[in-house]
Amino acid sequence: MCLAIPARIISIKDHTATVDVDGVLRRADLTLVENARIGDYVIMHAGFAIDVMDERAGRESLALLREAFRWNMTTAPHDHAASLEIRGLVQGIGFRPFIYQLACRHGLAGRVANTPEGVAVEVEGPDAAIEAFCKGIETEKPLQAHITGLVRTPRPPRGFDDFSI
Repeated sequence: MCLAIPARIISIKDHTATVDVDGVLRRADLTLVENARIGDYVIMHAGFAIDVMDERAGRESLALLREAFRWNMTTAPHDHAASLEIRGLVQGIGFRPFIYQLACRHGLAGRVANTPEGVAVEVEGPDAAIEAFCKGIETEKPLQAHITGLVRTPRPPRGFDDFSI
């Protein structure tokens, strides 16, 4: 399944933009779109902005995406679970909203919270989704994040209904 997501351009340098994807900052390659400006909403796929959309459509698309993730989390089987301890520069940079969005995108339930050492995450769902989620933490993390350690511990599911911060 392919997924294109809406994002709002925050800054542009050369052909690369920093975009806000519902509270998480990401990089976007702008070579496929013309005349993209700061403040515009773009459709993102695989790190590329592929089209410019108007603000109303961008906001509506984000709302629909949030609702779809919420539905997916409440219907997915929670046959596997894991606890993650993430250390490094992961506080005060939007890391928990990033984790929330990543978990939602993978249809996982659970929670994320700050700890004195970094961030604690509990996730439940299909094993393949948990694997993809864990890989996404490293490959899709916010620009400012610097992870120095990630420990994943399997555990029995607790029956979370959704994902929360």
